[in-house]
Amino acid sequence: SAHTLSYLGRVLQALGDFTAAEAALRQSLDLAREMNYHFGSGLALDALGELAYARGDYPQARSFFAESAALFREMGDSHRLARTLNHQGMTALALTQPLEAQETFQAALTLALAGGLTPIALSAAAGLAALHVHTQGHPQALELVRFILRQPVVHPETRALAERLQKE
Repeated sequence: SAHTLSYLGRVLQALGDFTAAEAALRQSLDLAREMNYHFGSGLALDALGELAYARGDYPQARSFFAESAALFREMGDSHRLARTLNHQGMTALALTQPLEAQETFQAALTLALAGGLTPIALSAAAGLAALHVHTQGHPQALELVRFILRQPVVHPETRALAERLQKE
């Protein structure tokens, strides 16, 4: 099914096999689109965005994330939308688009707080801290990073980002 292929793609990416991961994710996307299964399409597009980001192809990642976010927004799935917006924010940072990064992290934070999605809210906060460090060297960014690192429910990638920012 589209779901199984999407998760297989994520596992293959985690194992470092980007070629097989992309094949599984594109197959997942094709199947989901064929069935008009927007949720499955949104998941596959988000995963393809993460893969493109990992490869350093930020324009491609931005395109996948934008399409995924549009589907989740249309479905009213604020959980998946907030997560995808965080991915979009990191991509905007990589493309040196601070305004876009600010807007997407703020939107993700608002959705996550409204939905009680603490780990996603912390990811958005870490993204905002990264934005401040890279644009202004904001002194409050360090306080925010330390706050994030004290939280028990932090995604591993958020913790890694916060640790990197603390060193910077």
